Amino acid sequence: MKQYRGRTIISKYPEKSSKKPTAEQKKNRERFKRAVAYATKVMNDQELYHNYEKKLKKGQSVFQCAISDYMKRMREEENAIELQVPIHSRRKTKKTKGK
Repeated sequence: MKQYRGRTIISKYPEKSSKKPTAEQKKNRERFKRAVAYATKVMNDQELYHNYEKKLKKGQSVFQCAISDYMKRMREEENAIELQVPIHSRRKTKKTKGK
């Protein structure tokens, strides 16, 4: 059993997978770990906390909003870095026979 938004939820205990995580999964886990660290920092800093309180959507907590904000900023930064990579190094060319 666990508590979620003031309600008691009964659920099966998750089983640990025997498969090794992929490189992408490891990258996402690390990104989320940094997002949680950022959200914790926001929760402990009164000024940041009050700034996030102003941005909340209905039913959203400051912690959730901070994680969402962090993840969006990271995605934007990754997209900006992708745009800096020369196009020819991103494009896979198809080799044709006889040429």
